[in-house]
Amino acid sequence: MRPFHVAAWIEDFPGSKPTIKQKLAAVRMLYDFLVVRQITPSNPAHAVRGPKYVVKKGKTPVWSREDAKTLLDSIPKDSVSGLRDLALVATMAGAILTHLFIVGGSPLVPAILLVGSLTVAWVRRDQISSALSRVR
Repeated sequence: MRPFHVAAWIEDFPGSKPTIKQKLAAVRMLYDFLVVRQITPSNPAHAVRGPKYVVKKGKTPVWSREDAKTLLDSIPKDSVSGLRDLALVATMAGAILTHLFIVGGSPLVPAILLVGSLTVAWVRRDQISSALSRVR
């Protein structure tokens, strides 16, 4: 097997550019494994370049102000767990703003942490409430 064969296979492969890049990566990994096991002397797929594919716009949806307001209004403010959730949201919102204006980076990582933290807090709200009641 030579790089020419891999390149010809890639040229004739049906599918989108991301699919072709993924298949080429799989073939490279297969041949890397075969080289490590000394089944083949070299990786013919290593020299083959895949098609160029650049994503300029992501698919992640952005919340509107109404969505954020609905989320905040859904948190009960008369219980300890509701106040805890609001404190968590405020802390993560502060982290996002600090990251944006002080560090100057992308808000994506803190936003993902906010959503993850909210999800964990909501799923474990009974356990957290019982733990807080034992502390008091």
